[in-house]
Amino acid sequence: MRVGTLGFPQRVEGFKPLGGSAFEVGGRDAAAVVFGRGEQRLTYSIVSGGEHVNYYDRAGLYAPTESYVDGRELQWYGDEMVVVKRNEQTIVITGTPASDGLRRVMRQVALSS
Repeated sequence: MRVGTLGFPQRVEGFKPLGGSAFEVGGRDAAAVVFGRGEQRLTYSIVSGGEHVNYYDRAGLYAPTESYVDGRELQWYGDEMVVVKRNEQTIVITGTPASDGLRRVMRQVALSS
């Protein structure tokens, strides 16, 4: 499965692929693959185009914080979501339940994207 020029990671260390789907976000092609490890879930989504993906936060708690690693911008929304751009595509990685270990895995996957 691909969106634009990007494909999905073949593996995420310690996780097994559970399934995937294709869909639309605001008229843009998108697809996601869900990986699991025990009760943890990591969802790797690709949205076509580099425009901002609106994230609706009903409580207003998750304004993004930005961090830069080796010149790449990572936008973090709490401990549950990170957004990164690659080849003019938007990659959204979510993880539940939130934990320091899962956040490290999300960061590693985002940087290898």
